Amino acid sequence: DVSADGSTRVVRTDTYGAYVWDMTEWRQVVTSTGLPAGEVGVERNAGVYEIRVAPSHPGRLYMSYRGYVYRSDDQGHTWTRTAFAQVEMDPNDSYRTLGEKLAVDPANPDVLYVGTPRNGLFVSQDGGASFTPAAGVPAGLQASNGWPGITGIVIDPNSRRTGGRSRLVYASSYGNGVWRSRDGGATWARLSGGPASVGHAVIGPDGTLFATAGDGSSVWRFARGAWTEITPPAGQYWHAVMADPFDANRVVVATDGGYLTQSYDRGATWAEIIWSVSRTASDIPWLAWTNESYMSNGDMRFDPTVPDQLWFAQGIGVWTASVSPGASAVTWSSRSAGIE
Repeated sequence: DVSADGSTRVVRTDTYGAYVWDMTEWRQVVTSTGLPAGEVGVERNAGVYEIRVAPSHPGRLYMSYRGYVYRSDDQGHTWTRTAFAQVEMDPNDSYRTLGEKLAVDPANPDVLYVGTPRNGLFVSQDGGASFTPAAGVPAGLQASNGWPGITGIVIDPNSRRTGGRSRLVYASSYGNGVWRSRDGGATWARLSGGPASVGHAVIGPDGTLFATAGDGSSVWRFARGAWTEITPPAGQYWHAVMADPFDANRVVVATDGGYLTQSYDRGATWAEIIWSVSRTASDIPWLAWTNESYMSNGDMRFDPTVPDQLWFAQGIGVWTASVSPGASAVTWSSRSAGIE
């Protein structure tokens, strides 16, 4: 995740914590000095279920860890546990690459949405001092290998405000479709049609919602009150979706192996898949010559401040690349130093 001004970037891992980018390398935030004293121990060196930056407050982080939710106001140097009651959260489950399980309101860093595997969606309007269940949103159904839960939690930063909160919020409950709040999380209603679950979702600069299905079979666009399926051809598993912050017409989707395709008309048509992928790694040289030609996809994001730049959270590290419209090849550069 990244703050709106690009100054704070965070990644989570399915084992051993989460990290903040310090411009040259990543800094571990799950530490014996940063966590509350009573919550440190060898057996607690677990992965992080989700971590997010408050878009308007680069120092404010929220983290789902060990079934609790923690808050930091100093970019992860120290943490306090919020009032969120502990629930089951497995950061290394079969659905660990599904995303947007936390969301922080761009208009208010104290407004937080928390998705869980089995207990539904929760909302805090006071920085974690209290939480309430999202009214009407059902808990996700059980899948073959566990509980994918609540995913695809995204907030439209351009929507009008209500009570100091962004009005439009979206969240997917596995097997129950996508739900929308039009009053800043107070009430929710299911959107008819669309995917039954969401792998990843993003809001374009014009307020359009783009989402990949939880099973990777399809890609969707929600605009003007209706869903449109915009799945590219070629029968791939479509995992990540990106909306260009500088061009509302440009959308990029990526397979679970990291291959890309671009659209320049909001998904009405798609360019050829970019199969030509290479890697460079000046920070950790051996990462460039591993046999992992299949770059397992955690998520991809457009940089909010640098046109055409993508960030890629991947199975063996974090990578960046400049991908211009019409590109036929991608060269990923490692930004992985500091990650265990």
